[in-house]
Amino acid sequence: MRRESYAFLSLIVVGCAAPGPDRLPSPKRTLIKAREATLEGTPTERAAAHRRVIELCLSEGWSDEAALDYLALRQLAGEDERLLESLAWGVLRSALRASDPARRLRAASATGRLVPSPQALRLLNAGLDDPHPEVQIACATALGRAGWGTIRATIDACEA
Repeated sequence: MRRESYAFLSLIVVGCAAPGPDRLPSPKRTLIKAREATLEGTPTERAAAHRRVIELCLSEGWSDEAALDYLALRQLAGEDERLLESLAWGVLRSALRASDPARRLRAASATGRLVPSPQALRLLNAGLDDPHPEVQIACATALGRAGWGTIRATIDACEA
């Protein structure tokens, strides 16, 4: 009985031990430090810190984290159209890479409404290689709706 109790207690202790901030991977550590900066300083400095956090989150593909900081930034400094657009594209990119095929399908359909944007065309083109045929069809349909002239002009603009 006593041996089982010690074994159970050691499992609890080991299971509850989480790595400290200094042992986290570098992007997570950077995010923690950047978020700390959003708590101090003038409203302008805090807004700038939130912008840095959003850019970091989007570069790492953490669109949910970026959305949280965008909401805080919006309260401090009002709308920021450029960041809102970056956030929207980050959410679409994350959704198109999600493990759930239904989520990728919905993201492909939503991205199709943004054609002829070069970013939308790139995302839809990448979606043609999706392992699920339904997602491939949604991407191909969206590209087809854009029409060859639009696609060709966008490709030419991207190559220039």
